[in-house]
Amino acid sequence: MTGLRQVVLFGSSGQAASYVKCFTHDHATGPLCEVVAMIDDYRGGQGHLVHGIPVIGFEHWQSELRDKPCFISVGNPKARRQIALRLAQAGGTFVDFHPSAGEFPGVHAGGGTYLHPAISVMSDVVIGDHVQTMPFTVIGHDVRIGSYVTMCSSVTVSGHVVIEDEVFIGAGAVLGNGTAARPLVIGRGATVGVGAVVTKSVAPDTTVMGNPARPLRELARSRRGD
Repeated sequence: MTGLRQVVLFGSSGQAASYVKCFTHDHATGPLCEVVAMIDDYRGGQGHLVHGIPVIGFEHWQSELRDKPCFISVGNPKARRQIALRLAQAGGTFVDFHPSAGEFPGVHAGGGTYLHPAISVMSDVVIGDHVQTMPFTVIGHDVRIGSYVTMCSSVTVSGHVVIEDEVFIGAGAVLGNGTAARPLVIGRGATVGVGAVVTKSVAPDTTVMGNPARPLRELARSRRGD
């Protein structure tokens, strides 16, 4: 991989291993980078390897690899925000991968964000910092996505949708259409469950599931017949 930019991942879980594959094998034009280390506060410095990549502690990164940009391979949005702040305060920088964004006019994505090559992004889309998208996601037109959002595989986002910061959207979820005057809004910190079909806006810090998607308490009441 000589000549590739060298990157450090924060995290060493199965998701981090998946990102290693995405970055080094899956891209149509070849590897995107060389992953030289993974930071893990719990497993670092104990001789662990993930796909041959050493798992190191935060202090090791800070003393020897701080010049390498980082990518945060952690799925939890709130945790990702905390890690980004911690790395930035320690003098770290971030790498982003927008292999899809350049193929679509009118699309802007922020720093630390990964847009998987196997997604579709339509026109007039703005994506924030440290956003993670998984394969086969479709993002419609006139969509605004905040920072620290996680979008799992096969998510569909229709037109005129606003996804605020720190939202987690489970695999196969569908977000229905809003309008220019009244977009469908997924509030900050909300969670959209696997396979949920969202037809109306979701309040901040609310978990919704089902078809049509409803808050967990409302869903439980309906199943009890209350």
